[in-house]
Amino acid sequence: MPIRDAKTRERYRDETMTCELARHINCCHETAECEMHHILGGPHRSDILPNLLLICRKAHEWCHHKPIEGRILCWWAKHVKGEFAVEVIRAAWGQCPIAWIEQRLCGVDDASAHDAGMRLVREYR
Repeated sequence: MPIRDAKTRERYRDETMTCELARHINCCHETAECEMHHILGGPHRSDILPNLLLICRKAHEWCHHKPIEGRILCWWAKHVKGEFAVEVIRAAWGQCPIAWIEQRLCGVDDASAHDAGMRLVREYR
């Protein structure tokens, strides 16, 4: 069951302030106004720390246009911040994020996302 927690989202927004994907894709260079992105959406759209990312509109559109690459780079951004939690994601999602990445890496055409996915697999396997 998804967790809805407006206070967690608000606190995360207040603590983050800049686009967390700006270092990984060509978007706003950390200067644009940002919005909350749930890495796992739909029925798994929970307001838990490993599932929240603050990103600019351009990055948000990119993530929705390239959902596999977007999810991998979002998880990489969480890893860099020390907020990627495999077991928390597994509990919320019902599957292992590392196994999910491994199953999809061969179809990833974005070099940054592919590299990030490979690094996550090496780090957490």
